[in-house]
Amino acid sequence: MTNNPDKYCADVPVERDGKLFCNGADALVGPAGLDAIDKMTGATVAMLGPGSPAGYIYPMLALKNAGLNIDTDIDAIPVTANDASVLAVHNGDAEVGFSFWDARDIVSKDVPDVGQKVVVFALTTEIPNDGVALTKGLSQQLQDEITTALADYSNTEEGSAALMSVYSISKLALADPSSLDVVADAAEQLGLQ
Repeated sequence: MTNNPDKYCADVPVERDGKLFCNGADALVGPAGLDAIDKMTGATVAMLGPGSPAGYIYPMLALKNAGLNIDTDIDAIPVTANDASVLAVHNGDAEVGFSFWDARDIVSKDVPDVGQKVVVFALTTEIPNDGVALTKGLSQQLQDEITTALADYSNTEEGSAALMSVYSISKLALADPSSLDVVADAAEQLGLQ
């Protein structure tokens, strides 16, 4: 995301759900707009720590794959959370910020113009999201009942809205441990493992 769409947007930003996007990012499917990241040389970039797939691993790998030296070509500003990255861009402390899609929603109640001042110009490939963990001390029957109830709830309009408001979760699905292999591979390519 950026506060400088003239630099990073190859087209006129479009509005979707009260927020601005460009370079095809409004389709909400990645990858999109990654050809714009080569313009980040010399930019001040708000980013989370190396443990964050959306706030560090995937965007840094995209920069590296675009030919940027991730140690010298950008001026990194460490932030502690996705909303802090959004605010750094909104407030002008950083020209670009990394976060999960769409972290602007987290701050929109306190910063109503965030969707207009902070423009999403690129999306990486999709990243496996957080999970719900149950203790193995629960009976298998109770684990199955909780799993089914949560999945069913997330498939309702009310459940989806509640999960989105709590942690920007759009839907719950059964865990597939192999789906996390892509995150491990990305981290390995950055030398984080």
